[in-house]
Amino acid sequence: FSTEKENAFKAITKANFHSLTDSSKVFISFGEIDCRANEGFIYATAKHKKPIENLVSDTVRGYIDWFAEQNHSKNHSLFFLNVPAPIYNDNLSKEVNRKVSSTIKFFNYSLHKIVSDYGFNIIDVCKFTVENDGFSNGSFHIDNYHLSSDAIPEIEKQIGTFL
Repeated sequence: FSTEKENAFKAITKANFHSLTDSSKVFISFGEIDCRANEGFIYATAKHKKPIENLVSDTVRGYIDWFAEQNHSKNHSLFFLNVPAPIYNDNLSKEVNRKVSSTIKFFNYSLHKIVSDYGFNIIDVCKFTVENDGFSNGSFHIDNYHLSSDAIPEIEKQIGTFL
């Protein structure tokens, strides 16, 4: 989504996005895979020798720009979910765990800023999943990455503030 080139992911998302009734409430989640230890931003930083902050902000900007362009004729209310706090992974080094946590923190910061610039809405799933150390409080994850249905009431509370 952050590149100019068309691809299958954009095509299917565009078709689904445009199939919705105008002025729908649309919830969009991306970035969780991009923030993992052995994929996405951390891997790309090492491969391309580019600062992670640049990769994250460029990617987030590209995604939000793409959705904003798609939304011109649809007038949907867009709700972007940020990335939940990471589960500390004992199979990774302390340094790699720290990189994952800081990547998620910067991703969420960038997402919030860019979403706000467009006047879209942000659902902050990190704020109710994070402990003071930057890692998950263990209350809302169903596995090492994904939120369980226990997160729904917390998300609904935030949605209520937009209505």
